[in-house]
Amino acid sequence: MKLQIFRPKSSLITESGMTYLSQSLASFLNMLTVIILARLVGASGFGVYNLATALFGFMVIIGNLGIQNSYVYNLGRKKFKQEELFGFLIAISIGFGILTVGIFFILFILFKSQFLNIFGEEKYNGYIFAMMLFIPLGIARLHIKYFFLGLKDIKRFNFLSICDTVFCTLLVIILVLVIKLDVRGALLAWTLSICFSFLVHLILLLKKVTPKFGINLSIFKVALRYGFLAFTCGIMQLVNLRLDLFLVGYFLTVKDVGYYAIAVGLSNFVLRTSKSVCTVLFPRYSSLDDQKSNKLTATVVRNSVFLLSTLSITMVFFGKPLIHLFYGKEYIPSYKPFLILLPGVIALTITHLVYGNFMGKGIPKMGIYAFFSSLLFTVTLDFLLIPLWGIAGAAVASSISYGIGALVISQKYTAESDETFADLLIIKKSDFLIYKNILTRSLKAKNEAKV
Repeated sequence: MKLQIFRPKSSLITESGMTYLSQSLASFLNMLTVIILARLVGASGFGVYNLATALFGFMVIIGNLGIQNSYVYNLGRKKFKQEELFGFLIAISIGFGILTVGIFFILFILFKSQFLNIFGEEKYNGYIFAMMLFIPLGIARLHIKYFFLGLKDIKRFNFLSICDTVFCTLLVIILVLVIKLDVRGALLAWTLSICFSFLVHLILLLKKVTPKFGINLSIFKVALRYGFLAFTCGIMQLVNLRLDLFLVGYFLTVKDVGYYAIAVGLSNFVLRTSKSVCTVLFPRYSSLDDQKSNKLTATVVRNSVFLLSTLSITMVFFGKPLIHLFYGKEYIPSYKPFLILLPGVIALTITHLVYGNFMGKGIPKMGIYAFFSSLLFTVTLDFLLIPLWGIAGAAVASSISYGIGALVISQKYTAESDETFADLLIIKKSDFLIYKNILTRSLKAKNEAKV
């Protein structure tokens, strides 16, 4: 059976391209924010900012228990009414959000000395604490975004993703560049951007769906059962992605955190392509049968690996000049860990896309094997290599652990499907027809526009 990849307007290529463009715009704005902060607050201040925002993101993930993924699954399968799910979304965001804020302050009291050792100075504590008070809004914002993804409303999903970055960039320009509030302005800008973007998220969803409040234990049970598995994977995945940042701060200095954050940020820019495709595929997987879903996954993974490998090779030559141009000579130490992270980025792409396949089928537990294996290597290698090799050691640890995770989840995928490792990783001659079709369609559309 031939898999229909191209469909007018609603095709995977169109939606992925639209998502990639919107996320590229968000990446550009985020890069602008990073450039402003890196140049104006210095490597140490930039390190504090990255640690604080990473901590906020970590607490939001803890507070949502992976439930945001259940909206995509439940709406795709039409298990519950939209109004009931919206009401549940509001209640769960407030309840779990307040609980998470309490957990943060308890953890701070218990581990105050470690907290101060990582952040270096106490003068920013008030701003960091203020950020954490808005965790409920961060959770609600994430849930609303995934609600639109579950509705397959890719346009609004992309619009909201851009809004998040636009508010943060504008506020950084005002508070840091114009008013010159240094790191305090950056932390305040992040906090205010959460508030403003949450209001936009809420207004857009209220225009589309009217919430129905009430106690529906069925929604809670399904969301928690599905979400807990996704939450377990999400926590392990987040630790894999963020533990190195905190351990760099713990073993080294906040200035080293600033250097490493630039390397990670650049590698995430390379990763943006796979995230765009995965965003579109997740709700699509929920409505496909297993055979079509597996075939689509193999096609997307091997083409993503091919494209990202090509992009990574170009970054080897242009990475250092780009760092010098945008961030300044001070951040040249970021180049080496950035290069080391590139193979890990390709491995992480495989993991994301294959895990999306399992999530769409309602079996997120398959990701546990990969993320747990990766986590073991992350923790072990970070503690061994960061004190030994500094930020380069953190990059080596990440790339190896991402590779282990990709290997494990690929093995699970091939065991559950008719696809082989070659189908998953090696570009085929037939795949180049996809690029030819895209080019032909683009030229045809361009000629029609002229006429």
